[in-house]
Amino acid sequence: MLKNAIQQGHSKRRGDTYSVRYVEPLNVARTTHGKRRVSARRGRAGEKSDFSSILLESEEGRTQRGKRMTQERKQSVLLIVEDDKEMRSLLCDELYDLGVYIREAADGDEALRLVFDTRPSLILTDLRMPAGGLDYISRLRTFAPGVPIVLLTSFGDPKTRANALAMGVEAYFDKPVRISELKGAVRRLLGPALDGNIT
Repeated sequence: MLKNAIQQGHSKRRGDTYSVRYVEPLNVARTTHGKRRVSARRGRAGEKSDFSSILLESEEGRTQRGKRMTQERKQSVLLIVEDDKEMRSLLCDELYDLGVYIREAADGDEALRLVFDTRPSLILTDLRMPAGGLDYISRLRTFAPGVPIVLLTSFGDPKTRANALAMGVEAYFDKPVRISELKGAVRRLLGPALDGNIT
């Protein structure tokens, strides 16, 4: 990076620092004694820049960031699949306070892509929508084995319900759904995966 930072002139190493002339970019970083440091200002002709002057990253900062990433990985992921934008927004708003990380999909194809990208902890999905239907539910069960599926539909009947449950759907709701009952099903199915975020 030092080579790229020098537009003109030359550099000369002195101890633990570099003296640089004609440094053009700002915030040019280098490593000194295993720590990453950065120049805070633009060099001028004849002026020297001390690359070891500012500590960019500390061990404490890396440790805190690592803990935060671990916590994010532990957070339950709820995939909400609904083609009606207003209904999807309502579901997101109502279920957000469960302490889950929410991903959204507007149709069956997008839902399957998200299943591949990030394995959800639970899938809450509409049935009758683009790329939906019982075939879509079957694909979800194939590509996300062991992931609980909660099914919502406005066009259900006893046969549809029976077929969905036979495919491994854990909970089935006819629309309009009572939010309290839906939250109860999500709590029950996620269980310990919620990491105590709900009350």
